[in-house]
Amino acid sequence: MKTSKIIANGRLCRTLTGLTPEKFQELITNVQPLWRKAAYAITPKSQRKHAVGAGRRYELSLEEGILLTLIHFRTYETLAFLGFLFNKDLSTAYRYIMRFEPLINSVMDIPRNKAALSKEDILLIIDATEQETERRGGTGYSGKKRKQTIKTQVIASKDGKVRHVSPSVPGNIHDKKLFDMTFLPKKTQENMLADLGYLGTHCIIPEKSSKFHTLTDEQKKTNTKHSILRIPIEHLFAHLKQWKILASRFRSSLKNYNMIFRIVCGLRNMMIA
Repeated sequence: MKTSKIIANGRLCRTLTGLTPEKFQELITNVQPLWRKAAYAITPKSQRKHAVGAGRRYELSLEEGILLTLIHFRTYETLAFLGFLFNKDLSTAYRYIMRFEPLINSVMDIPRNKAALSKEDILLIIDATEQETERRGGTGYSGKKRKQTIKTQVIASKDGKVRHVSPSVPGNIHDKKLFDMTFLPKKTQENMLADLGYLGTHCIIPEKSSKFHTLTDEQKKTNTKHSILRIPIEHLFAHLKQWKILASRFRSSLKNYNMIFRIVCGLRNMMIA
């Protein structure tokens, strides 16, 4: 593949990677020092038989490796097909993706400190999303989706930027239970908009109706305003699922699923920054 032509073509670059050429170059600049450090750390100094830099050269450059990984996230094509695009075999494509995933994750702007949530954002929106998976350990049957799924909770600011990503759990775990597992402070919860799945928390939720309690016109208006304020997180999930690795049935190993989810959230943050 002509990597330079893809990077130079704005529309093609965004279609294949989800990033503009400028953002793609920014990602390369951020990953480059980590890539060099990782190359030095492959073999401990005491066990080296050759000098640093000697030996077999990498088959793909830094730009090609990142491009391969992002195309994998964006299209979720088979590794055999991706290897064919880069004139490599399946195992080589797999090795490069495994090398670059943790490096890209290291430069993503996804806060891991929950205490930062109450300092930077006046209003937050929280919700969870599920993805269909193959039946294996770490997944669960979701009665809502009628499929085997894995669930991840996201906290976003009102401008749609991802502020926190929870650990991924089996899809049969309720949103409220996943929320309790994140141990968010009460003060932070009081600034969060949520749906009725978070009933029993300190979050701001809509009014609940029942056959014994119908909503008044004022309560319906309040719920409408609440739904409008929560639109950014629905748009966020729709944008994340443009990366097919989070939209198709997940068939890869689940040990890296949460890291992949964080990377895609970081790519989204880069695009709206």
